[in-house]
Amino acid sequence: MQNGFGLVWDGDIQPADNEFGRYTRMNNPHKFSLYMAAGLPVIVWSEMAIATVVQRHQLGYVINSLTDLPALLNTVTAASYRKMQANAQAMSMRVRNGFYTKRALLTMMILLEERA
Repeated sequence: MQNGFGLVWDGDIQPADNEFGRYTRMNNPHKFSLYMAAGLPVIVWSEMAIATVVQRHQLGYVINSLTDLPALLNTVTAASYRKMQANAQAMSMRVRNGFYTKRALLTMMILLEERA
């Protein structure tokens, strides 16, 4: 897992609007964390909860269907890949050091303290 893209995709070529598709819209798959820990850019479904994070932090590509993949891969330049890879590697350090877990726990503790 040193080059290429991590594909974070659950379901069919184009996920359906069924129970599983609705779940996928809310779920943050472990595969995303795995690829970020490895410092790999990702390709995700546009309706996944994690899609906005991928776009905001330029961690890879967001597509609507796996049928979009061949055309997308033909547009990737070395410079754009290096940028996404650098962003993924920066997030990799935070994922591997537990930054996001610690932040979530700290936030939870603050919220609980405010309610007490």
